Amino acid sequence: MSKQGHVITDVDGLIEEYNRIEQSSGNNKLRRPEYWGGYTIKPARIEFLEFKTTRFHNRDLYTIENQKWVLQTLQP
Repeated sequence: MSKQGHVITDVDGLIEEYNRIEQSSGNNKLRRPEYWGGYTIKPARIEFLEFKTTRFHNRDLYTIENQKWVLQTLQP
């Protein structure tokens, strides 16, 4: 069973477990569990805001133009 979203204290142990499972599966491709689901999203714009005590916050806006992300800095 997946423990996705749980706190992890040992990334190396997780990688070792993955490698062990992958090797034991031979040529069989690892499949996701039947109960997993999800959505595909395609954002058109993403803004990151970093607050400053001076109120001159950093605002970075990423938009897609010609299938590439373009960065613009916005006024706080």
